[in-house]
Amino acid sequence: MKKNKFLRFIIIIIMIIYISSYYVSNSGYYEYHMQKRTILTNEKIKEFEIDVKNNENIDIKNYLDYEEIDYSNKISNIMYS
Repeated sequence: MKKNKFLRFIIIIIMIIYISSYYVSNSGYYEYHMQKRTILTNEKIKEFEIDVKNNENIDIKNYLDYEEIDYSNKISNIMYS
C-alpha cells in the first residue's frame, strides 16, 4: 500500500514538472531572452562602428555589458566559512 502511494506521488510530480516545462517552452520566454540579447549586441556593434568612423578612442569596456551575478546565499556563505 505504501509503495503504491509513493509511486503515485512520484508520477504526479513528474507530470507536474513535464506540464510546467511544456508551458515554459511554449510561452517563448527563452526566445524572448535571446532576442533581447541580440538587440543589445546589435546596438553595441552599431555604436562601435560609429565610434570607429568618427576616430574616437575605443575601449572594449564601453561595448561589453558584463553583469557579475552573485549566486551566494546564507547557506553557501556558511559552507564556505
